[in-house]
Amino acid sequence: MILEEVDYVIKCVIPGCEKNAKYLVKNEDIEVSSSICICETCGKELYQLLGKKLVPKSPKNILNKK
Repeated sequence: MILEEVDYVIKCVIPGCEKNAKYLVKNEDIEVSSSICICETCGKELYQLLGKKLVPKSPKNILNKK
């Protein structure tokens, strides 16, 4: 996947968002028509949501067992 900044005016594809897209997420092998355009606000929110699900938790401390 590739993340690019958009240099033309296009709307964000997130439902309910009326802002212009700043980022374009696309697969290297597929045309632009199948890409995802998101604004900076939606991109930040998506980043936070993915971080909560995909970031691994730290291991339990085996030295402080009771």
